[in-house]
Amino acid sequence: MVRTLFAAAALAACAAPAAAGEPCRGDCYREAWFPPTYGVAVEQVVVRAPRTMALVTPAEYRTVRERVMVRPGGRVWTVTRGPDGRRVGCWVDTPPEYATVSRRVMVRAPEVVPYAQTAAYGLRSYPVQVEPARAGWVPLDR
Repeated sequence: MVRTLFAAAALAACAAPAAAGEPCRGDCYREAWFPPTYGVAVEQVVVRAPRTMALVTPAEYRTVRERVMVRPGGRVWTVTRGPDGRRVGCWVDTPPEYATVSRRVMVRAPEVVPYAQTAAYGLRSYPVQVEPARAGWVPLDR
């Protein structure tokens, strides 16, 4: 405040001789305006949030063909009539009976694998005011 009053008094003292064409005597000042000063601020921001996903692998199936026994073989006692009409008993060997069947079987079970994806970051820059605009008195250039 005192400096402003001093500068105003000095300017008043210099104004009268300057108006008459005479140079300013003593310390002379002029009014000046300084624009605001701007800078750039940079900050790290999250572009994509972290997340956990599940990778699902489906089950794998195949068709297999197998030979399976339908009827087991063995020995069977059979009684028949002979050529003379009498009953005759014999052991008869019967072979086993097989058939080929196909069926669908799971070769690999389904899997669920959790997968963590980290966050993605980026930089954001924006202008910021470093110093506000101001007005003041500066020494007069001679």
